Amino acid sequence: MVDLVWAIKRPFSDMKKLGIGTILGAIPIVNHLTVPGYSLNCAKGAAGKKALPKWDDYGEIIKKSILFFVARIIYLLPALIVASFVLGAILENVFSTLGNVFSIFTNEGYIGTEEIAPYLIQALGASMNGTLVCSIFVMLILTLLSVFVLPAALTRYALKGKFEEAFKFKAILKRVLTGEYIIAWIEYMIFFLVISLVLGLITMGITFVPIVGEIIALLISGFGYMILYVTKYSIFGQLKY
Repeated sequence: MVDLVWAIKRPFSDMKKLGIGTILGAIPIVNHLTVPGYSLNCAKGAAGKKALPKWDDYGEIIKKSILFFVARIIYLLPALIVASFVLGAILENVFSTLGNVFSIFTNEGYIGTEEIAPYLIQALGASMNGTLVCSIFVMLILTLLSVFVLPAALTRYALKGKFEEAFKFKAILKRVLTGEYIIAWIEYMIFFLVISLVLGLITMGITFVPIVGEIIALLISGFGYMILYVTKYSIFGQLKY
């Protein structure tokens, strides 16, 4: 079984490394190029409950972070394709309706929001036909499946050291279709929701303080980014692949 308590405590086991991760996690773009790759390094020592890895070899960390997001996009591709169909169908109806509205009110000299709003609502309602509703449902299912499988795929890549390991679907499915993995995934999702809610509320309260509040809010964001990623792959890294 996964040691959830140890995984949650692990980011705090070395405050210097946590501090570096928090600062990097607070910087836009830099956060995506560093923390995900570092978290994959954390997966390596999770099974043996080893100390946090060092923040070194940034070139390798950046490389892993980029491959992390490449894998994520590939796994989300089916959902993104369906989403593009859904968005295209909705926009087609909206723009068609807007064209009709402008032609109707062209002689009025002014089109207010109160005139357009009913037509937009009607267009959105008309978009929700059976095919589109089914497509949205399929998109949500595909997204959920990707979110469920991705931790196993990325952890496998981290532990095996080869990017193609993230796409060994037979081995990955064998791993995710176990009670141990499902419980670990549910535990992490609960942890993710609680931490996101708590830090989100704190951030909302602090942002009202000019300048200083915004800086603190960024650091809180970086702190959350770091502990969520490290905890996540400290959980899934404990499983055998």
